[in-house]
Amino acid sequence: MASEKNIDGLKSELKELRKQMGEALNVNQKTLIDELINQLNHADTLPTTDSQELTNKLNQELTSFISNHPRLANVLREIVDQLNKMGV
Repeated sequence: MASEKNIDGLKSELKELRKQMGEALNVNQKTLIDELINQLNHADTLPTTDSQELTNKLNQELTSFISNHPRLANVLREIVDQLNKMGV
């Protein structure tokens, strides 16, 4: 189970992601990332296979945003780091 510090860090990064999304993404991109955020908010309760799938999906999204949205990409990297710290 993830520590409170890691969960708080993840929630903080998710909040920053929502802020950056509002500034950089179109509606379809926002919807996709919003769905990921909702899943990530419950990542500590997911079975291992579901959490790994979620992490893989987030990594794919990160790759597609790096060139077009560098600030957003940095926030997504931080989220992936937080998930790794949580053992997800």
